[in-house]
Amino acid sequence: MAAPIPHHYGVIDLANSIDPEGRRLANGEPWWFHVNKFYRDPLSDQIPSERGHEIWERASPFRDRDYQWHQEEVRKVVKRKLHAVAYVAEKLTGLLADELTAEAPGVNNVFQPTARLIGVGDDGQILFQHTRLMAAAQQLEIDLLMAMPPHEREARFRSARAEAVLTGDARRDALVALGLAGRVGDRAVHVFRLSQRSKEARLKEGEYTWSFLPEADLPVLQDLTVAQFKNRNAALAARNPIESYEYRKKLRDALTVSILKIDRGQRLLAVETSGLLDQALQLNLLQMNIDGAQGRFGILDPVAMDVFTRKLKKTLEDPTGVRHPPLAQQRPLFPALAVARVRAGRPRGVQADGPTAEFIWNADVMAQTMTGQDAAPILAGTERVAPGLTERQRKAIERATTRRLSFWWGPPGTGKSRTAQAYVTALAAQAVAEGRSLRIAIAGFTWVAIDNVARRLPELLAREGLADRVHLTRLCSSEAFGSVDPLLRNHLVPMDDAFEARRMELERRLVELNGVTIVASTVDQLHKLGSLAVCAPLFDVMLIDEASQLDVAHAIVGLSKLAEGGRATVVGDDKQALS
Repeated sequence: MAAPIPHHYGVIDLANSIDPEGRRLANGEPWWFHVNKFYRDPLSDQIPSERGHEIWERASPFRDRDYQWHQEEVRKVVKRKLHAVAYVAEKLTGLLADELTAEAPGVNNVFQPTARLIGVGDDGQILFQHTRLMAAAQQLEIDLLMAMPPHEREARFRSARAEAVLTGDARRDALVALGLAGRVGDRAVHVFRLSQRSKEARLKEGEYTWSFLPEADLPVLQDLTVAQFKNRNAALAARNPIESYEYRKKLRDALTVSILKIDRGQRLLAVETSGLLDQALQLNLLQMNIDGAQGRFGILDPVAMDVFTRKLKKTLEDPTGVRHPPLAQQRPLFPALAVARVRAGRPRGVQADGPTAEFIWNADVMAQTMTGQDAAPILAGTERVAPGLTERQRKAIERATTRRLSFWWGPPGTGKSRTAQAYVTALAAQAVAEGRSLRIAIAGFTWVAIDNVARRLPELLAREGLADRVHLTRLCSSEAFGSVDPLLRNHLVPMDDAFEARRMELERRLVELNGVTIVASTVDQLHKLGSLAVCAPLFDVMLIDEASQLDVAHAIVGLSKLAEGGRATVVGDDKQALS
């Protein structure tokens, strides 16, 4: 029997299979690596996720043992697996000594040590280093993936192989079928036919962290830097001269595509190429004679694109940033620094408490702090916008109006998005009726979450007669421009150019309190607003959707744009684990 599941070779089994006769104790008895099946996953080297949830909930699956014993067992299993990895590496080094030609990168190559952030307290230091560690872990995971042959990457559903590039009429018909008729004339848009085994690859519309290369070019180009590639191709360097950072930037990280649309049934994939990849294709620098029947595939592989760490660093360390507010000293998130192995610091500068500090370090107080706002007009407006709201949904809106911090928890299908749309529309309508300015941010971790709330706002605002009186904006980056929900296309403001006219006009409206403005954006793009000020008072109300996907570090960056006295509504599923 054969099953279409990813390849897997467990580290414990692998370690026990290497030189079993050489593993003997001093008395001659054999020994082996052993992990209780309770802590093993048959298709992964990870400890089953439910073990982690049990520890998080301070629970133990054993009747006669408490969670602390359970936690210590998990720690022992991790150490045992690390020992097994070291054993395998040592044995393979000996067995393949004559074949190995390069050394693996050391820890410092993967995760460079760095000095403490200037003027930032211990909580900020821990959050920053954790963010750096997660980015390094993502890069390491992808490096390990790229060490596998293409067919195995495909078998793990981590990469997607293209068996054909559609051109001419076939390309046009495919774009029309995918709902992208308006992009037929765009030469940066390409359509691939995926291989049968790539139908379930982990591709998502809107993602732009994917590289593309013909597999025939992988052996030569995969490990080059952008500068090396340009030096080999004078025509490309003439068009696009080498920048200093390109001597360090990997070529694969620059030859990227954005996922526009995917039809898994028809195996069609439409992508938009990045600038460098588009130029390389125009100059015929890649072997694009892709034909799966002849074994010539193209391949899309994930890339690690860490654009967030520097934003968090600036938000924490900048003179206008969070730094070391008194609330962080009085109510630290991580009182036991030894657990995080962080040495206590003595930051000189102390920043006054602002909205970010209030919501991060004083959330329980904010949840009880009244806004002084009357909920009755907002409730009347939401009933008009979305008739038939339940009593619990009305209570949620009332609390969001009258409290500085409110939480809307509920599983999928409970009407959170509809309630949020009604709430935002009613807030805008009431502000217009009263002739006052109001700035609302719809924020979150992913564009999918943002668009899920924002996509109906043009319709709702028009129905209320507010289309010309409320300025609705959906931020975007140039990379994700083509994948924006069609209902929001007329409201886009690109954020890559600080001097772009629409962006400058938006920032002017926000700073000058000019009318009613609604901005839908991920926290990554929201960070760019505010010109030189990091903690900029740009929004009076912030609605954070799919909050279970947003960690504390991202929340800090988003909340840094709240104005004094601003309020926040956090929407999500309290039973959903952080992704």
